[in-house]
Amino acid sequence: MNQKKIITLALGTLLSLGIVQTTINPPIAEASYEAPMSPARQERLAQKQMKKDGAYDTATLSSSQKALYNKLFAIQKRLADANNIEIVDKPFTSRHDHETKIHPLRLRKSDGWSYSEGAGYILISDTNWKFGSLKGTSQVTQTIAHEMGHSLRNGSNLRMGLFVALRGKHESRLEETGADRESVKLINPLPEGGWGYYLLGNNRFKSQKEKHSLTRVYYHAWKAVCNDIKNATKNRIQISVTGTYGISYMNGKTAYPIHGLLGYTDYLGGQIAECIAKGVFLPRNLDIVPVSKLNSKCQYPGKSVIICSSPKLPNGYRALAFSYEENTQVLKRLLAEYIHAPIQNHTSYISDADVIQKAQTASSVYKKSDAVQLKEIVTLAKLEEAIQK
Repeated sequence: MNQKKIITLALGTLLSLGIVQTTINPPIAEASYEAPMSPARQERLAQKQMKKDGAYDTATLSSSQKALYNKLFAIQKRLADANNIEIVDKPFTSRHDHETKIHPLRLRKSDGWSYSEGAGYILISDTNWKFGSLKGTSQVTQTIAHEMGHSLRNGSNLRMGLFVALRGKHESRLEETGADRESVKLINPLPEGGWGYYLLGNNRFKSQKEKHSLTRVYYHAWKAVCNDIKNATKNRIQISVTGTYGISYMNGKTAYPIHGLLGYTDYLGGQIAECIAKGVFLPRNLDIVPVSKLNSKCQYPGKSVIICSSPKLPNGYRALAFSYEENTQVLKRLLAEYIHAPIQNHTSYISDADVIQKAQTASSVYKKSDAVQLKEIVTLAKLEEAIQK
């Protein structure tokens, strides 16, 4: 076996183990030993790679594709505006442009995969994205933020050299983890953003550990962010990354599983985690406000939002959970009652039967789930308050 083949195999092994970092999708055909490349050359390579990956010409999209593109671009612009990133049409001229600039996203073929192509270009799959729910919107937002994360990390300074990404076989674990962590920073300024938004948008990767190597790196990236959450909350919010998936609040050795509304466990746990990390998850900071009264454009599906307010949080608050109850005064009265009720043995201070009765008598719209969710949030905030004292 000649020296060139030995080097190629060695690099492939390092990439598959995530020992070396590579930019996602540097063009393989023209990889060289010259690093860094000039912006002009990276532009040429990116254009070539986009053509290879089936990028659509935005000017010739069909009406249905154009409608999808407009929705996706609105999300990209929202992320860019929230993070002072400039969306530009002209090619980059500086090796540092990728740090503060990005190009408008492009659509590509409907195979479910999205890519960052270098030089500030990202491709989003023309697939069946769902925008009608917080979960669906979080998935597409997280996908765009992830690809933007690749670009912002090293999009105009492709670390080519000896490091060639072998797409479909070897993805760099470190690079994907870095892009996921960057995406958390990008979504954090959004009113409904934060760790919960990340977890909700990525929960499809939590069970991919045993799948093929291409998907497994995303599982490890997700796991790394889960560990970030655990460390930032001093082990009080723990996310199971093996076996049955779940989020728990740890009070000493006692675990309190977090439930929230059906399908939104990830969201509630992650949002609470950020408030704990900032030291502001306390009963006195909890409130319920109509979505329409929030001081920034919060894209939430419900009529009202349970929030944690503090100057330490982006926009002055973090959205924790939502309700379809429009009469927030009903929920505010119940919230106040829960906050002033004593904790019994640091476990449950209001019986489930009492919660159900309050839910049935409070409002014709008011549901049991609202009462249970409020009880859970206040209970955890009281436990956290006791720890801080």
